[in-house]
Amino acid sequence: MQVWQEIWYANSQGYEGGIDLIAYNYQPLLSGKYIIQCKRYLGSVGEPIIRDLYGVVMSERANKGILMTTGTFTKSAVNFADGKQIELIDGIKMNKLLRSYAIESFFPGAEEIVMLTPQEVFLNNVMIEKQYERYENAIQKLSIANDERERAKFINWLISLTMGWVPDVSDLKERVVLFKEIKQQINQYINNKRTKKSKLLAYLY
Repeated sequence: MQVWQEIWYANSQGYEGGIDLIAYNYQPLLSGKYIIQCKRYLGSVGEPIIRDLYGVVMSERANKGILMTTGTFTKSAVNFADGKQIELIDGIKMNKLLRSYAIESFFPGAEEIVMLTPQEVFLNNVMIEKQYERYENAIQKLSIANDERERAKFINWLISLTMGWVPDVSDLKERVVLFKEIKQQINQYINNKRTKKSKLLAYLY
């Protein structure tokens, strides 16, 4: 089951205030806007961050605010979110969610089972075979000029191929190959040296 039909990096849509992703759902009963914030923490996310997210949810008139973290939440954060349009996803829940979408390939050693190449994925799939040139051009351009905005767009496009409402790439083995490419692109984005930290992929920090 696909949860959202559209997912955008918040900064590319002109949003500020700590928002990382804006998701839209068009299904009956679930349709609307969802505000997502991600925190790469080893410790706990406190109440002030949840309170700020709730303020954005209310000002944007969104269906729900979702905060995902690799860490945990403090008791006061959980208590504040209780009964509000806020969903908290800690590291344990996140791992379960990732595995349900076959992203367990991101865990150590799992990538070794992937035998397909990106070229094979594109050219053997009638839904995306004509887009292989776009993929190759993006890879070539990014290898020449390390443009973080273009890299973010490239990552967003790859995600849309695998995680959309009706994904063009639905075969598990093919999706894992593109997930691996997404992971590599995100790693390159993180390692990019820049004087001013961009929020294009701010949820990674």
